[in-house]
Amino acid sequence: MNEKHPAASPGHGLPRRASVIGGDGRAEAPMLTISIVSYNTRGIVDACLQSLVSQQTRHPFEIWLADNDSKDGTVSMAMEKYPAVGVIANTDNLGFAKANNQIWRESRGQYYLLLNSDTVTPPGALDRLIDFMEAHPRAGACGPRLTYPDGSLQQSVRRFPSMMGAFFTMSYLEKVFPRAPLIGDYMMGDFTYDQLVEVDQPMGACLMLRGETVRRIGPLDERFFMYFEEVDWCLRAKRAGWEIWFVPDVTVVHIENASSKKVWSKTHMYFYQSMVKYYRKNFGEREARALKAMILMGAALRFGAWGVMRLRGDLTTDETRQRWRTYAQLVRELEGM
Repeated sequence: MNEKHPAASPGHGLPRRASVIGGDGRAEAPMLTISIVSYNTRGIVDACLQSLVSQQTRHPFEIWLADNDSKDGTVSMAMEKYPAVGVIANTDNLGFAKANNQIWRESRGQYYLLLNSDTVTPPGALDRLIDFMEAHPRAGACGPRLTYPDGSLQQSVRRFPSMMGAFFTMSYLEKVFPRAPLIGDYMMGDFTYDQLVEVDQPMGACLMLRGETVRRIGPLDERFFMYFEEVDWCLRAKRAGWEIWFVPDVTVVHIENASSKKVWSKTHMYFYQSMVKYYRKNFGEREARALKAMILMGAALRFGAWGVMRLRGDLTTDETRQRWRTYAQLVRELEGM
């Protein structure tokens, strides 16, 4: 599949090739390429890789790790402890989309699994996801049921963003009335997570893509540094006639925000920047300007809410100030978004 893609992005170390894992031990090429992007989450990456290399699977697979210039020894740990894992050591933080696309250019699998570094994959999950894709040739992608480490359900399926949905999110109405018709539409507050069903966009923490679909519609859009890249990809797939499915009988543990919560301010800026880019790309400039106005409204509400949370003791003074500074910077930078 490599010849279908442009030259690799600058700023990355020469890759260590991935070896084939699983199957009957005789496969020369994998059926699945697993793509993991890391950024200063060494311990979590270790647990993620351990859950994968220990798999006894019917279908052969390969694992790739693209590290975005971690300073915590993630690359050396992966190189020393997991010799079968392909490693790309970036010398800059290239973001989620670019790093995944680096792996895509090296991949050999018929299927491609976007997998967050803060996940643990149980035995049998990979085979069942591949089996589903094999049985549904029009499925461009599928996502499993996600749970938190304590076993509680994680709401991981969304409808595609809309202007109405953005208003309910920014106004806090979505949090106050998550199951209300229309208001809870985007977050799918009424979704039961117990049915095999076609959906808009499962969370990219664990999302299996069909290689043919990626070749036809392209990989992740690298204009998104992080956030909304998988939403945009799913929308492109749907528009091209492919199906996106939620597969409830496969469960993957997702810690969520293990890397991004360490840099709360930056990730919030990335989120809103990507959100504006998504709306501009898919709805137009007028809608992007309307979204910016909604973000300003939401910022004002959040300023007040965090002040109340500080008085109640739910946030420390330092946490409150950090959030205020982040959103003050966001307000200043909206004009350039």
